[in-house]
Amino acid sequence: MYCSACGAQLVGVAQFCSRCGAPAAGGAGMMQPVMQPLMYVPAPVRARGPRAPGTAVASLVLGVLAVFFSLLSAPVLNLIGLIAAGVVLIPGGLALGLGYSARRKIGRSGGALGGRGIATAGVVLGSVWLVLLLARVALFLAILR
Repeated sequence: MYCSACGAQLVGVAQFCSRCGAPAAGGAGMMQPVMQPLMYVPAPVRARGPRAPGTAVASLVLGVLAVFFSLLSAPVLNLIGLIAAGVVLIPGGLALGLGYSARRKIGRSGGALGGRGIATAGVVLGSVWLVLLLARVALFLAILR
């Protein structure tokens, strides 16, 4: 059998001419094999969620510090311990204030900002600090009586 386009001899039951690529006369109803080109597909990039405002992170850090220092000075129930707990007023109060501020900012952003959980954790830690401080003051006043 010979190719009708170029006249080259076809080998065996070839469906296409090896010289010009024309279909063989008997292979008109046959399906042509499809070769897909090799393509580079990059690995999917994991999308990051919305960023947390700095006030939320600061609230969490200050809340952790306030509770840590409050518990660190807990065994001392004298005036020095009360003053040490009072020094923690700054980070504890800031944790509460910054946490509420961050939650308000996140709520007003319409989804552009994330970190609501971080801000909530800061508020919770600031509240724990406040409860610890009030309990310490109550114990100190009870000892004085």
